[in-house]
Amino acid sequence: MKLIRHTLTLHLAALFAALPLLAASGCAHAAGWDWLPGAANAGAESYYRFLRACYEEIDEQPKKALGFMQEAYALSGKSPYLRLETARLFSLNGDHQNGLKFADDAIAQAPGDSRNYFMAAMIAARNGLWDKAEKYYRDILKLEPKNADAYMLLGALFRETGKNGEAEAVYKQWTTADPGYLPYYYLGDFYHETGRNDEAVTALNQCIRRDPEFVTAHLELAQLYEDADNKPGQEKMYRALIKLLPDENKLKIRLGLLLLDSNRRAEASKAFRDAAASSEDPVRTHLQIGQLYVEKEAYADAAKEFETALKIDPAADQALYLLSWILLKQSNEAGAKNAD
Repeated sequence: MKLIRHTLTLHLAALFAALPLLAASGCAHAAGWDWLPGAANAGAESYYRFLRACYEEIDEQPKKALGFMQEAYALSGKSPYLRLETARLFSLNGDHQNGLKFADDAIAQAPGDSRNYFMAAMIAARNGLWDKAEKYYRDILKLEPKNADAYMLLGALFRETGKNGEAEAVYKQWTTADPGYLPYYYLGDFYHETGRNDEAVTALNQCIRRDPEFVTAHLELAQLYEDADNKPGQEKMYRALIKLLPDENKLKIRLGLLLLDSNRRAEASKAFRDAAASSEDPVRTHLQIGQLYVEKEAYADAAKEFETALKIDPAADQALYLLSWILLKQSNEAGAKNAD
């Protein structure tokens, strides 16, 4: 199972990608444009240049996009939204100094708007100004003590820069400020990444208590239980995940294998049957299950799986080969026994 790792780079990319969308639904209002009859020409010209900037960015022409955005900003009467877009495009072009200047100007103009601090923090982080980025995130948390994005990004910044003590403190502060499921997930993921697995299990269980349908926490907790060879924990997570993801046959096969390893053959057989019944490719699923039985030397059970695969598809060569191998093996063993 692949663990989800939340690094600073991923967070920055996600938030940068989201910022242009914040104004996509009604961007004219966000920037102060008025499209009623008789609108000032400057507003229309500003909007045109904004659209050209968007087009150039989509066309992977960031320098041209910046030029049009600067013109849109000047014509708009220095719209706060376009100031942030200009800051973003300066940074995208590698000019972090001007990007940060525009973002700082936005903060000075509207010190109560957290979006301005987010932009400044991201630009500072891109330029390796970690202390500045930290300050901006802490400023956001002063404005909005429950802002999840600020906690996530500040924690990610500390993790990326190797400040694990500070990262832990941020996540713990988050669980106090907003004791929902998400803070406990990030705290548990942090503990898992740093090898503090017992604490990770505790935090992730807290997360699941708060949101029993949060699949990611179940997956990570299942991984922790697998690593610790905690079979009861694994079984609990697999069964919970099967309820949440009823079409995910790999989980049913994992559960079946776990039960088989625990000598609970009847329950294992049921889990395997459930996997085959809901599979989009039942032949392949029966082959997988049969091979698991072969590994456990449960040849009679394996033969049944291969026989079922052949009933579904008589041309399934692999099933035919494996079934023939089992029958030959059983015949040879019976002959040797009779000879004795």
